[in-house]
Amino acid sequence: MSSGGPGRASEEDQDERECADGEHGFRLAPRSSQTNKPQLFFWSVAVASLPGREVTEWTAALPAVLSSIATLAAVFAIGARTWGVGAGAMAALVLASTIGFFAIGHHGQSDVMVTAWTWWALYGLLVARRAGYATRPLVAFYACVGGAILSKGPIGLVGLAAGFAGVAYSDGWRDTMRLRPVLGLVVLAVLLAPWYGTYLVGRGSAFVGDTVGGHYGSWVFRRGVRARLESLWVLAYVLPWTIFLVAAATWWRKRPDVERCLIAAWTLTIWVLVGLSGAHRARYLIPIYSGLALLVGEFLTRAAAHGGASALRRARPRKV
Repeated sequence: MSSGGPGRASEEDQDERECADGEHGFRLAPRSSQTNKPQLFFWSVAVASLPGREVTEWTAALPAVLSSIATLAAVFAIGARTWGVGAGAMAALVLASTIGFFAIGHHGQSDVMVTAWTWWALYGLLVARRAGYATRPLVAFYACVGGAILSKGPIGLVGLAAGFAGVAYSDGWRDTMRLRPVLGLVVLAVLLAPWYGTYLVGRGSAFVGDTVGGHYGSWVFRRGVRARLESLWVLAYVLPWTIFLVAAATWWRKRPDVERCLIAAWTLTIWVLVGLSGAHRARYLIPIYSGLALLVGEFLTRAAAHGGASALRRARPRKV
């Protein structure tokens, strides 16, 4: 992963900027070679480029940088609401200092925007759960999932899958119906219709055959099983915080927490789904780091006061 200046992405990411044209405004339908990605990220680059009427490295990176800040805010909000302000602040600090997040978060790539929407979706889900699955926070949850999809495509659905998996693991499968799937379908249909409707009208059979069938359909069948284990590199990219994750696992057994279970299941679901990617790239892992940061942040701020002092001592680096 490169750590160069903002917007200095590899050539494989150049297509993510070509739909945004600061001089000629917005295009509702992309070029035929770019129908695999919706327009929200491209439009945000175009808006950032309007003052200078030119897409530059800096304007291409600005939406990703703002998305990184939004992700940090989401992690803080989730941690603060679940375990207190101290845990939220620590989790945000852990995420900001994570190698994988820092290296990718300032590049002009839509994965960062997907990450921001996905973790604000979890915040909406946690609020909805505490409010007895009230309508407004549930709409916010589904709207954030829609925002993630509009940022890059079906990969944004990981938040939806993670939400159902998290509720099923923490509260039981029956409670997944309290997520009101019909409401979610309506919200997503309203949000996605303008974009995908435009693709269908403008590109028709090419979009269905090449994009839906060819690109999305073959996504999970391009590589062997061994290659999919590359997602385990997350543990290296989270260093040095990985050490505390190992120690936290021993403490969790002594101090069960339902919302921690939901967050852990949410994170693991995203990890598994990203691991199924047919074309692995380091930036695909960025949605996972936030969940690991939350789990580490909670452990560091709460373990000592809740029977986890010994686990903290074991995780602390020893002097040579």
